[in-house]
Amino acid sequence: MQFTSPLTIYLSLFPQNISNQSPAEMGQRYRKLNAALCVLIYTATILSIQTARINLTATEFPPCVDVFEGIFSGGGVYRMFHSHSSPISIVEYGIVTLLDVSSKKCYESDTYVQDYRRGDHVFVTISRFHGKEFKVLHTFVYEIKGNELRLSSHELKKAFVGGLISLKLDLAAPKQHPFIAVAPSYEDVQHVMWSIIPLSRGYQKLSPARRIRNRHDRYMISPMVNLDKEYNDENDPPSSISCYNSNIHISTKQHTVLVIKHPHLKYHYRARIPQVEDNIFKPRNVLSFIYDFTLPAKGAESHRNVHINIDISTTETTESDIFILANLRRGCWLYSQYSIIPLMDQSTVSVKVMNSDKYLIYEGLPNFIITHVEVFNHVTKGWQYVVVNTIKVEPSKVASIQKVFFRHDEDGNTIYFDLDMFWAEPYIDMLYNINVLEKCADKEENDILQEALVKSDII
Repeated sequence: MQFTSPLTIYLSLFPQNISNQSPAEMGQRYRKLNAALCVLIYTATILSIQTARINLTATEFPPCVDVFEGIFSGGGVYRMFHSHSSPISIVEYGIVTLLDVSSKKCYESDTYVQDYRRGDHVFVTISRFHGKEFKVLHTFVYEIKGNELRLSSHELKKAFVGGLISLKLDLAAPKQHPFIAVAPSYEDVQHVMWSIIPLSRGYQKLSPARRIRNRHDRYMISPMVNLDKEYNDENDPPSSISCYNSNIHISTKQHTVLVIKHPHLKYHYRARIPQVEDNIFKPRNVLSFIYDFTLPAKGAESHRNVHINIDISTTETTESDIFILANLRRGCWLYSQYSIIPLMDQSTVSVKVMNSDKYLIYEGLPNFIITHVEVFNHVTKGWQYVVVNTIKVEPSKVASIQKVFFRHDEDGNTIYFDLDMFWAEPYIDMLYNINVLEKCADKEENDILQEALVKSDII
């Protein structure tokens, strides 16, 4: 069967010689012309409405689909999918189709898809707008566990997530998660404020994303990646900050100063990225808190019933007491810092510093406060140094004390060697005077110290 396009029909109806046509013939021809024109416009409109198709088990998605990421408790991974051109009309999970509206032609429609995954247990929400000005919104919640699929509810999804969802803010990306809003900061003109959009109180014509936020869901902005503009290297993991917050103000100049609102504090606090002075990186505590510490009465034991674990293998946290600055490239080193936010009297807090294998590197001692932990990773030699910064509290004075540990790998085993047992001062001098112009391929004087440590009978 031969197909004749509406455009061909339309052009064939143009009169070739109207002088020989009666008024009745001309009227009939123009009525046909009008009908063909309507068919042409309708067909062009339908053909122009393309659809986007996503499979949530895939690793790649159509170019028109934006993917925004986050994390939640217990190793959970969160994603949102939204198309910036053709609306998502087919949503699949493996071989199962969750949504297929590709055959339903709607001139105004849009779809947001969110999935929440922990292991093989997944929740999926599909929110679809349609109708004039997106006034109609339908949201469906699905639960997938192994090979089982069923309709579910927001309440069950909330129980599965188990707390806050941390949304990633990429300062180098052209788009952010639709739930993240940006506005001028009230702190000063050199800052912008990033915050989670509020819940909708009804129809919002200009902000459909506000309508798909559910009252059961709680979000915060973390991590913030690509923070460092000056020294970043495309081959390195992105510099980042991760912390518990309700909003955050970031300086527009080099992103060096942040003002953070913590839900458990009455005031905003500041975090300042350690500076480079005369091409020398000078690490310091990014936070400037005053730490409360109540000494136990003479002869009494201190009771530390609040436990904080600092895992130096991770760059993200949902803990309210920890602030992480990660992967600052300085010279040949990647620098990270794990700071304690003093939400309570530190005499009640017990801190352990661990690695990914749960190896205990350091545990806080009585009458000591751990303020922050610094990790220095050499990008070419694989060295890792961990510096635990503490304050020793005595009745008449306080003293700052640093403990330096060196990671040593041998026969598949990892140990952290306390450099106080060897010679810590040269290493402290090396780590706190990093030349940012240093060429990583050069032979370093510090190699001699490194070799002496590795060959030492003490290890």
